[in-house]
Amino acid sequence: MAMVVRKGNADAGAIFVLTRRPDGRVALYGPSPELETGIRRWRLVVAEAAEAESLADKRLVREADIDPDLWIVEIEDREGRHFLGEFLEAE
Repeated sequence: MAMVVRKGNADAGAIFVLTRRPDGRVALYGPSPELETGIRRWRLVVAEAAEAESLADKRLVREADIDPDLWIVEIEDREGRHFLGEFLEAE
C-alpha cells in the first residue's frame, strides 16, 4: 500500500519516500541533488535501524522548514521495498 501523507505544491517541492515494514522498521529516501539529465533520482537518507523512525521524522521536519512544499509518500511493504528501481542512486 502507498499513500501521500503530505501533499506539497503541484509544481514544486521535493519528494520523499518513506518505507515502512509491518514490524515498524522504516527507511527514508530523498531527492538526489544531481539532476544533470533532468531525470529525478533518489538516494537513501535514513537507513533501517532501531532509531530510524525518529531520525526520519526529524529529517522530514527539517526539510519541511526549508521547503514547505515538500511531498511525502509512505509505502507499507512487508519487504521494505521502495519501488524506486533504477531511479535510486547506487550506494
